[in-house]
Amino acid sequence: LRLDKDHNTCIVCNKIFKTVISLSRHTGTHFYRHVCDTCGRRFETPHGLNTHAEHCLIQAKYFCKLCKTSFPSAEEKAEHVRTTEYCKPYKCKTCKIGFTRHETRQKHFEDVHGHDKIIRECVECKQIFDTRMKLFEHFKAAHTDDYKCEHCGRRFGTGQHLKKHLNKHLGLKPYTCQICNKSFNSASTHKSHLIVHDDSKKTPCPVCNKLFVARTKMVGHVKKHHPAFEL
Repeated sequence: LRLDKDHNTCIVCNKIFKTVISLSRHTGTHFYRHVCDTCGRRFETPHGLNTHAEHCLIQAKYFCKLCKTSFPSAEEKAEHVRTTEYCKPYKCKTCKIGFTRHETRQKHFEDVHGHDKIIRECVECKQIFDTRMKLFEHFKAAHTDDYKCEHCGRRFGTGQHLKKHLNKHLGLKPYTCQICNKSFNSASTHKSHLIVHDDSKKTPCPVCNKLFVARTKMVGHVKKHHPAFEL
């Protein structure tokens, strides 16, 4: 039995088949329970998954998770990611340039379009400014005398910043990591530390997938170990 292409299209991935039988056989693969952790392919039985996994792991070292393609070297994978628009799903809404990560797109937007597009709000008086520089100049002039440290005379624009500073004078570290028990004197440093324990929030090297706590460390790694790759 053959039908037109609209009736022979997979509702999950939109792939078109010549017959209803081939479509039915294919559709079932989307709902198999056994999933390869490396490439996401599904299998009907554990044996089928295990057989596939042995081969998949060999190819997975330089594997593009976006288009499911494997490469024989880090350089070829890097070139693929750099030149393939499909593998840059995060598009800048202003200039349409693609990026592999949301964080990279956000940094591009602020660096390139920020002065024109991003509105800044003063955390103290809620006054709005169209550039970071104008906000900074306002904040320095209007609010930096509000909070003064009695120990050293240093002035701060917010009570929260003064409190964080006082913790250093008093030796207080009220924020404790529940994983490793390390203590910190501010909520921001505690939050930054938590990334050490959470791989999902780390920045991966686009070439070898090594994880870094900060993007700056990843950039330094790429420049040192993968100089041919352009970030």
